[in-house]
Amino acid sequence: MTQQVSNTGNVTITDVRSPCSSLGRLLRYRAIVPKVAPGERLPVLYLLHGANSGAVDVQQHGDIVKLAASERLIVVTPDADYSYYTNAKHRRHARWEDAIALDLPQDVESRFPALADREHRGVAGVSMGGYGAIKLALKHPELYGFAGTMSGPLDITRRPASLVRFGQTWRIWTIFGLRRSERRNEDVFNLLDHSPGVKNVKWFASCGAKDPLFRSTPDSCVKCTPAEFGSTASPLPATTIGKPGTQRCRCSSRPREKPCTDGLCFSNMADPLHRQKPIKAFHAVTKSPILAPLAH
Repeated sequence: MTQQVSNTGNVTITDVRSPCSSLGRLLRYRAIVPKVAPGERLPVLYLLHGANSGAVDVQQHGDIVKLAASERLIVVTPDADYSYYTNAKHRRHARWEDAIALDLPQDVESRFPALADREHRGVAGVSMGGYGAIKLALKHPELYGFAGTMSGPLDITRRPASLVRFGQTWRIWTIFGLRRSERRNEDVFNLLDHSPGVKNVKWFASCGAKDPLFRSTPDSCVKCTPAEFGSTASPLPATTIGKPGTQRCRCSSRPREKPCTDGLCFSNMADPLHRQKPIKAFHAVTKSPILAPLAH
């Protein structure tokens, strides 16, 4: 079932409801598709929303439509509830990892002029979606050539129980399981240690220095070598808060053994380009083996 939301002539926005076997119900998503020439197909970026948000919110809080047109990308924003894009351990009909990683691309590529190879398929997300994007790419490197996180709670599977935030604790238990051993396959840091495809994916990370989630983002970066966070020809594009090339720029919570030249620095959440950067980074990856720095 599809409903056209708008058509400017250059970009069409379509809401889709598609049967999804992983959920046992309809999967909802919004597709932003630039106008294409006959026979032309475009790269696809799956842009994942955060908790208490949705596909419409992602579109409305950034120039995503304009960017999709200018960068010649299809942008797909699924509605994934409060799922953490995970096959829930203790919920029925909640295999969200399978729905987003397997069912969604199949439906998108059957409806829209999308390139269907991993080199032209990326995933990125905000907050909960940032965790989901990195986790999905680590577990399915054969599906994605690019992954980006924007203020993603990468430590979510390691958070202790809290009576003050019992609602979040309960959701973590039902999604990831009660015991640490149940969560191992969803733990980003464990996946970084054991995923065979880490070096085959281009990565993008962004987090404000004053964001509480900033603490976990550098920890995940420290686990990866510069080669894993960009091409060998040039570092992954990102925006630096501190001065690059110093022993301690503000993108790191600890002294670095060498100057910060790996390109993995973080943009400020107040930066109006915050949500545009992964789209531009993905465009750079799909268009050229040389990853040009992003404009500030």
